[in-house]
Amino acid sequence: MVEQRLEALRKTMKSESLFAFIVPDSTPHADNGASGRWAALKWLTDDMEVDGLMVVTMNRLALWTDADRVGTLSERLSGADVRVATLGEDIARLVAEWLQEELEANAYKGSTEVGIDGMSSSWAVVDRLIGALRKHGGMTLRTNLDPFERIWSDRPKNTMDSIEIRLTDDNGVSLSERVEMVRRTLRQQHADGTLMAGADDVAWVLDGKARECGGCPLPPCYLLVEQCGATLYVDSCCLKDDGLAMLDRSGVRVEDYAKVGKGLENYFEYNILIDPEKVSYALVKKIKRPVVTGRLAVSSLMR
Repeated sequence: MVEQRLEALRKTMKSESLFAFIVPDSTPHADNGASGRWAALKWLTDDMEVDGLMVVTMNRLALWTDADRVGTLSERLSGADVRVATLGEDIARLVAEWLQEELEANAYKGSTEVGIDGMSSSWAVVDRLIGALRKHGGMTLRTNLDPFERIWSDRPKNTMDSIEIRLTDDNGVSLSERVEMVRRTLRQQHADGTLMAGADDVAWVLDGKARECGGCPLPPCYLLVEQCGATLYVDSCCLKDDGLAMLDRSGVRVEDYAKVGKGLENYFEYNILIDPEKVSYALVKKIKRPVVTGRLAVSSLMR
């Protein structure tokens, strides 16, 4: 099964003239450990415990993962170069150096283009890879291809649990007041707006949780906060009538989850604050206004 999946990936790579493809265990929402439709690394290795990052070329593959998974994965991925991903280590540099060795072994014949899904990889990760690949072997990085859309026939859809929203939290702070706290913090950081992609951040503003499973994370969503409005991008089936009414009363519009890219293209404030570790590279590329890099410290907004 693993061999068939790798063969399908390599077939797509060949059709796209890619030298290599990078498969991280990440999502567009900076989650810890990808699941569902973004669990491409788990699907490719047929191992639901794996995390880390894999690099696949036409002849070889390398995987950086937790030390306790190295033995199992070395056995499952016969011939793979499985290494320990040490906390704080520059994985982008290690990937680039490994690929440079592959290029040199092939005498730089053929393509030197490497692929990664820019939607499920953060801006920071992609930026580091672009620099490292350029430095080690003069490789380029392509970010507009998701091969798993082609080869993962039973790929899961996004989870669509409905969201339970409270108009006022336990401290008596309303939803509209929490949105205003975000705006106030943005002004202190000389920014006019921000895109919140992390489930914990959005859940704090909405004081929300997944209705069907208690304290579980929210279904995939984004919250775009501007000085004159806010928009929640989420699948419509995730909101009940009461939730929609609460959002409307609090000045938060609701748009379909898939329209977040269009929302960023049409963003009209002067600038926007983006956390490069949390927002995907593909979405950042949609922004036409100046980008301020930084973190919006949601946990400190109540102080």
